[in-house]
Amino acid sequence: RDGKKDPGTYATRSTDHGQTLAKNLKIDENTCVCCRTSLATAPEGTVYLAWRKIFEGNIRETVVARSTDGGQSFSEPVIVGNDRWVYAGCPHRPASLGVDRQGRLYVVWYTEGADETPAVYLAYSDDQGRTFSPKQALNSSKGTFPDHPQMAVDEQGRVVVVWEEQSPVRREVVMRYSFDRGQTFSKLIKLNEKKGQSPVVSVNSQGFVALAWMDHAMPGHRLVLQTLQLPR
Repeated sequence: RDGKKDPGTYATRSTDHGQTLAKNLKIDENTCVCCRTSLATAPEGTVYLAWRKIFEGNIRETVVARSTDGGQSFSEPVIVGNDRWVYAGCPHRPASLGVDRQGRLYVVWYTEGADETPAVYLAYSDDQGRTFSPKQALNSSKGTFPDHPQMAVDEQGRVVVVWEEQSPVRREVVMRYSFDRGQTFSKLIKLNEKKGQSPVVSVNSQGFVALAWMDHAMPGHRLVLQTLQLPR
């Protein structure tokens, strides 16, 4: 949250099904406050929180912290991709998290890096967010701008990532998926033929995926829902 008084990243929790909330817990400061936070919970109960942190020199990195006590406290944040992106403003582009049943934590995020090249990356952690794998770029199209990535992960570690691919004349919603816990990904799949934006994705324990986005069409806009079943 922003404001004149003590800005930063905060969390709260409820132990009575949302009827009451605990006092706000400050997790970190020097937060890029317009990039929204992301939460995910592992099967054993570890809670993961991602946000964009501002380091000295206006370097903006996606970081992750974990809680092993139900949100009462959080670890120190760990940098995921070490992008070294210098940006004197808030990108308004949050990370997306997912966890499989073996506890692998997946992170997808947008950055422009030290060379100021827009990209969508994925990395994962097998030690509760203490260290992360080398990041891999998911976008490969030349002359387009990848934006607003979102991810869903099922129990088996099948990963579905959606984002926008913008060009001067089009804004397409695209998808890639992995059936081997993020090791390799499918080719890029286009999901729309119009000007789409703000995709979201979810998957249940049976591998049923729901994707939605907004299509800008004349005379009005519309929300589009698409479903698919992941093979077993």
